[in-house]
Amino acid sequence: MALVRGGWLWRQSSILRRWKRNWFALWLDGTLGYYHDETAQDEEDRVLIHFNVRDIKIGPECHGEPGT
Repeated sequence: MALVRGGWLWRQSSILRRWKRNWFALWLDGTLGYYHDETAQDEEDRVLIHFNVRDIKIGPECHGEPGT
């Protein structure tokens, strides 16, 4: 499986709704894996973009404060 893009992103947790910084890897098969940092070998979780993504917001469209 080939890596398309990797980088730092903020994601909002599903339970406490807090913002957390994670290293993300977008794979050619359409999955998005996230990790504790760029050197981590084990994924924290994986999102199947074709099935699980409802909306993607960037920059000013995002609500909330990263890191809080």
